[in-house]
Amino acid sequence: MIFESKMAYMYILVCANGGLYVGSTHSLDKRIAEHNAGEGANYTKKNLPVKLVLAEKHTSISSAFRREQQVKKWSRKKKIALIENNQEELLELAKKKFQTNNPTKSNKIPNDSQKESERIPTESQKESERIPNLLNNVRSIVREVPE
Repeated sequence: MIFESKMAYMYILVCANGGLYVGSTHSLDKRIAEHNAGEGANYTKKNLPVKLVLAEKHTSISSAFRREQQVKKWSRKKKIALIENNQEELLELAKKKFQTNNPTKSNKIPNDSQKESERIPTESQKESERIPNLLNNVRSIVREVPE
């Protein structure tokens, strides 16, 4: 096993199109600059500029990379809950959900006869409304992660 003395980070960016990008690095400032210079991943290159909304500090790059792989598998909603540090929502989203054949009122699709104000927002609409709030309220978010 190789000893890794440098700190490492798992990070989440919000791209210009509102998409979320998850990565890991040893040098956070340098990597964000690379993304914004168009030298990062293909996804971020096509959706510039990007803004850092979360960084978790890890003691090794392998730990940061494992966390990156874990978070990449999550739903957009769960990633947003992580960014917002919403522990209650993270716990709820961590529970397995099974689709039923009986739609409830909350996931009922509105018909054209309903007024716009009566329509129930879809999950993607609710999530997209949260992105501007994330960008407006973002600070340098670096969380220590116990190993």
